[in-house]
Amino acid sequence: MILFAPKKGFGLDISDASIEALELEKVSKEIKVKSYGRIEIPEKKLIEDGLIKNKEALVKSIKEVLEKTEPEKIKTRYVLLSLPESKVLTHIFELPINLTLDQIKEVLSYEIESIFPYPANELSIDFKVVSKKDKTQEIFLAGIPKKIVNDYKEVLEKSGLIPLVFDMESKSLARALIEKIEKNKAVIILDIGARTSIISVFDEVGLRFTTNLKIAGNLFTQKISQNLNLLFDEAEKLKIKEGFSSEKFGQILKNEAKPICQEIKKVIEYTERKYNFKIEKIILAGGSSLLPKIEEYFQLETGLLTERGNPLTKLSKDNILSKKEKNILFANVIGLALRALEKDPIKVDINLLQS
Repeated sequence: MILFAPKKGFGLDISDASIEALELEKVSKEIKVKSYGRIEIPEKKLIEDGLIKNKEALVKSIKEVLEKTEPEKIKTRYVLLSLPESKVLTHIFELPINLTLDQIKEVLSYEIESIFPYPANELSIDFKVVSKKDKTQEIFLAGIPKKIVNDYKEVLEKSGLIPLVFDMESKSLARALIEKIEKNKAVIILDIGARTSIISVFDEVGLRFTTNLKIAGNLFTQKISQNLNLLFDEAEKLKIKEGFSSEKFGQILKNEAKPICQEIKKVIEYTERKYNFKIEKIILAGGSSLLPKIEEYFQLETGLLTERGNPLTKLSKDNILSKKEKNILFANVIGLALRALEKDPIKVDINLLQS
């Protein structure tokens, strides 16, 4: 007799440079990685700046990663996806406490065009009440052009998948990397990918601020390539091996990463003043978080404790990703799969898969 039927959750993370697929399984209180797969997207650009450039080729790549998942294939077709953070617009409103959800929708419908640079009918939007005080409530609003939503939806459906949720990348990352934040405290997640770096601030109620910089791993590699007269692939391998500790190019990396540190300082000053909390640390994510001595560099430059994120913190200790050195690359897709395990994954947080 089965007392606890297993619940499964399937997440898919599509970026300019790679695709990750992962399925979690929850039995009683144990959450384990059931299947996972990852491929790097070929040099031909299928996605550029978050926009799909070649739908047919992207469908082929999605099918490829699903075919390669191990130790077994992912059988469920219901999937959660995160949309490109650089294309998501956000705003936090403070409204009277006595407004109902329908009244909030009405207020937001009038405000959208004054805060977002798109007509309201061109956006897919969602909102969430994140906190309530004596006389006011805070409303987190997110929106993204419908064309982007429709393009990703079409690609998933042509891949044989059924999308349930289109999440925000920053939120899915936080779901995997942050356990709990104390009152009046906050943390920064710095996600340094191939194309962009995302700086996101979270406190006890959730996402407070997010911004994107076009300074990331590929730019680091390009600068090393130019300065040392190496091919891009050679520079990439050297960057991964030596990172910020390199005598040959460590200073190059520090110079290129300095604008990220400057932006972090601005974000700290702005959010701490606005929300009256204290940011305690920086959690690193993305491929560049694996570079040697990168934690030490950001800690020295920003004055904040800096550590590489642990994407397995909410999973059982005995799982198949625990021995993979680069498991941080699965942080976002783990966050998506964790949401899929919720009682109502569609409504538990922002869902941009709607009109």
